[in-house]
Amino acid sequence: MYKLYEKVPKTDEYEYGIKAMEEDKNPFKESPCLLSMIAIAMWEKDVNGALNQGMEALRLKTNHNENTGIELEDFDGKILSMAYGEPSERITKKGRRFTGIAGKEELDDEFTEKYLFPLIETEGKRIDVLQAMKNMRNVNIMAYCNANHSALRIEECLVNRMNELGYSEDEISKIQSQMCIIGYATDVKMNAEFVKNKKVKSTYLSFGDVNDGEVSTSQGLREDVKNKNTVYYNNGYYFHYGNGEHTVKHYILQSDSLSLGISSVLTRAISNSIENHNSERFKPLTKELLTQNIEKIIEGIRQGKKREELTPLIDNGINYTERDSKDSKTSQFNMNEDEIKTQEIEEKIAQKSGKGIEDVRKEYDRIIKTSNVNKDGKELYILRKITSKEFLKGHYTNKGRYSIYTREGLYSGFIDVTISNSNKANKAEIEYKSVPEQRNKGNMTISLEEVLSDIFIDNSFDNLTVRDIFPKTKIGEVFLAINSDNYASQAVANKIGFQQNGTIYKMTKEQFLQRVQGKKFTEQEIGKATIDRETTKKDKAQSQEKQDEQEILKTKEDESQLD
Repeated sequence: MYKLYEKVPKTDEYEYGIKAMEEDKNPFKESPCLLSMIAIAMWEKDVNGALNQGMEALRLKTNHNENTGIELEDFDGKILSMAYGEPSERITKKGRRFTGIAGKEELDDEFTEKYLFPLIETEGKRIDVLQAMKNMRNVNIMAYCNANHSALRIEECLVNRMNELGYSEDEISKIQSQMCIIGYATDVKMNAEFVKNKKVKSTYLSFGDVNDGEVSTSQGLREDVKNKNTVYYNNGYYFHYGNGEHTVKHYILQSDSLSLGISSVLTRAISNSIENHNSERFKPLTKELLTQNIEKIIEGIRQGKKREELTPLIDNGINYTERDSKDSKTSQFNMNEDEIKTQEIEEKIAQKSGKGIEDVRKEYDRIIKTSNVNKDGKELYILRKITSKEFLKGHYTNKGRYSIYTREGLYSGFIDVTISNSNKANKAEIEYKSVPEQRNKGNMTISLEEVLSDIFIDNSFDNLTVRDIFPKTKIGEVFLAINSDNYASQAVANKIGFQQNGTIYKMTKEQFLQRVQGKKFTEQEIGKATIDRETTKKDKAQSQEKQDEQEILKTKEDESQLD
């Protein structure tokens, strides 16, 4: 059988600082937990060592981490470890061996059923997906060597149970992604091929010394890591060119590269767990959140910086108590899936752009998820910012910037909406541009559809001040000015349903409302860059083109006079 233990302050009763978990207690339901696992723990000193290594990786105060200032008593979570066996006498007695060990996989299944099944079910029935995600966020595993196989066995057991309970594949992925596994000194490498074949759904990062024989790295990878000046990181790998020592101390204490990397991601994982536990707003775990400081740490190591110079990058992001999180409740825990994705996309944009989350949030007043998917089968996220600027006393100009991002947080382009200072203040000019690497995916087509909905259906620009004599907007028409040789932009306008008059493309509110009530563009049309450039159509528009251009010129002249 197995036995679960918790790290506690040292006392006369618990001279090692470890306490056997009571049989009727489930720590994973009560609070955020770090389960520090080693391959086969059968001695008290093994359990104690695993618990201490967990403390040190979390930057809690120990003999090796005296400068952190974080006491175990102030830690708003639990540090656990598991032994595969039963102590012969009380845990407080030193030197007592564990006796007996059954099939390890069966023990892992038994552990999962007892402690983790209650996070995803009640009385044998599935629970709300969001609540299951929040429950699973209490589970963080730090696995050494072959303990990684136990961690993956735990995941497999959970996934099988969720299938039995009737969760969908998408729901299982969302729930399981909230379990964090940090593996080190292991031959389990979390590259894309492994994830695909093993169907790993947890948020999993792998750390290793390429010269460690237990890690089983190829000669090519060892040379690659060596050439990259001792440290290599890519999509879940974090490898160090070290001395090859296969010990927990080497990974957690003696190697600056490995210990700083492990601490960086682990402290972020636990801080996220505690923040979610103490707040009614849920902030999902993502790989981007975990690895936010990895590149800075790698660069610092390559520059020859010492451990004490880099640990502030880790320590400044630690939030292990409820002092901040309970004062920052913003809403009841009733977030829907779109709100969860909003937080995820904020984090991904911040990661890709190098900005902070709060900086990203300042750049928009609304986030829009597209209703349609692009040619890659993915929805987009549009960050909108409407500004009303007074350019002359009592005179305003209004502009909406719609910044387009992929689900991965990559910038795709923008759409600008500018209110025309016409005599009716009911027209807006639209401009758009895609970044080259994101073209021919249909991103602009489906994004422009959302912008028009925001204008005409949500009426987001109505009632903004334009001029003192035309004080309120009420957009009834939008127009585009597209060069005659810009076929890609023309294709987008035509697919949306703009009416062409030479180089001017128009759409009224009535036309758009009629369009959305009918059939929208099909998936086959998304990203298709063809356009009807029939000569007769161009000829028919010639007379109207000059009239439209004159109207635009007159509008710009009116604006210049106000300046």
